[in-house]
Amino acid sequence: MSQPFIPAYLKLLKSDELSLRVEQAYPHLEDCDLCARFCHINRRLTIKGAVCHTGEHATVNSFMVKKIHCVDDRVPERFF
Repeated sequence: MSQPFIPAYLKLLKSDELSLRVEQAYPHLEDCDLCARFCHINRRLTIKGAVCHTGEHATVNSFMVKKIHCVDDRVPERFF
């Protein structure tokens, strides 16, 4: 008999990996470099000046990874 499906985020929560990833994300929110626009706004304090107009609590509705050719060498490989 096969094991029941368990969403990945629940596995991360159970292993405390989710908490670790949250802590690792805070420095990126405080000097935002999460997209290719590198606005460096402290999104934990304000969205003023943030190109995305997204604050500390973003909502992700879906996610799809698609590697694209990028001529801007400022985009770190970790985004692909």
